Amino acid sequence: MPSDGRGAVDLVAGAIRAYVLAHPGAADNAAGIQKWWLPPDMANGPTADVDAALAELHDAGVLSELRLPDGNVVYSAQRPRKLKQ
Repeated sequence: MPSDGRGAVDLVAGAIRAYVLAHPGAADNAAGIQKWWLPPDMANGPTADVDAALAELHDAGVLSELRLPDGNVVYSAQRPRKLKQ
């Protein structure tokens, strides 16, 4: 899927959002998300589109990110925070 800017990022973000809704326990790095979470027609697209979609979804509170000591980042569905009583 060639990148056409904003439209491609929106499509990738929508596919990632749908994946985490269907698989709320899923977690992976950007390369794994591109390979395993996206439909085949999107999986071979530009990594920049995936990176932009992940950043957008993280900023929107859809995804959480865990930075590992080796520098890799693992993304997963944002878990609701428990309220203190």
